[in-house]
Amino acid sequence: MKKLVSSVLFIALLFSLISVLPLNAYAATAINGVSVTVTAPAAGSDTEKSPPQVSVGDGDYSLFTAGWLYGPDIYMSGEPYFEFTAGETYYMLVTLKANDGYEFTKSGRLATGIDEGYDYFDGCRVTGGDLIFSASRTFDSAYYNGDYLRLIIAVTAKSAAIERIGSVSVVFTPPAIGAKADETDAFSCITLPDGADYSLKEADWWFKFSDDFFMPLSGTFEEGETYYIGLNIAANDGFAFNQGGPYGYTSITVTGGTPLYDTLAVTNSMSSDGTIRSEGTVMIAFTLRNGLPGDANGDGRVDMRDVLLMRKHMLNIQKVTEANFANADMNGNAQIDARDLLAVRKIFLNIK
Repeated sequence: MKKLVSSVLFIALLFSLISVLPLNAYAATAINGVSVTVTAPAAGSDTEKSPPQVSVGDGDYSLFTAGWLYGPDIYMSGEPYFEFTAGETYYMLVTLKANDGYEFTKSGRLATGIDEGYDYFDGCRVTGGDLIFSASRTFDSAYYNGDYLRLIIAVTAKSAAIERIGSVSVVFTPPAIGAKADETDAFSCITLPDGADYSLKEADWWFKFSDDFFMPLSGTFEEGETYYIGLNIAANDGFAFNQGGPYGYTSITVTGGTPLYDTLAVTNSMSSDGTIRSEGTVMIAFTLRNGLPGDANGDGRVDMRDVLLMRKHMLNIQKVTEANFANADMNGNAQIDARDLLAVRKIFLNIK
């Protein structure tokens, strides 16, 4: 009986000892290596628009936090703010957390200074940046509870990869005489080339109130009057219009109307994800006249004979009659030139 009581007391004592052992008294599985991939920020963005882009490999750990630093050894409370410049180096602080039952390998080589208490970790592989520092530490608090690995990674800001657009082409089909402006879709009057690196974002009707002032158009399109269509054209992702400087400007060619300027008014800006947003505007003038566009000889159709007559007109061999002049003046600039000739060829060849 005494032996039985002693055995029971021993087992009870053993369980009581186990219950009070700290969690880290149990042997955790060691994590010998981690894999981290970072993406460098785009030049022109800032720390608010572009937080650190970090992903970790499949393993017994996960990403805990990631933030920017003012320098490789400058830890400050709160998120720093600065803009990224191409070619400059920046630093991100990345913290990984070991899953339950795991811990990062401890080398026994303790860090000093502001990293005092951390154990250096040698098994970190970084893609997309340069590893400056890696060390682990076990915490037991309300916020930090477990084994953590602190990494400082250097990255170099990169310029956004874009292709330049040097020219834009637009085909304009004038609205019908007598049509109402507010019932005529301006979008439907514009055609862009197939496969263009840009797209039409906005199109609106305008009239010229004074030399430098335009107003939205309402009412009816009347014969002999000059009107305007304003376009906002957006470059596709990965492309940008030229905005001067070493690249020059983006020229514009219009069939069926006359642009007020031969280059786009371009605005290039940085979006929240660090990519370039590029848009250009142009105002196109057109005069409405009765007749068949391209019918230079007035026979009621558009064919090669109209092109031949227009060539003769340009060479002062045979003139287009006054009655048919407006039909041949495709861009409405009060003269018959090579651009009109090209526009008429596109009509009878059915080229958009």
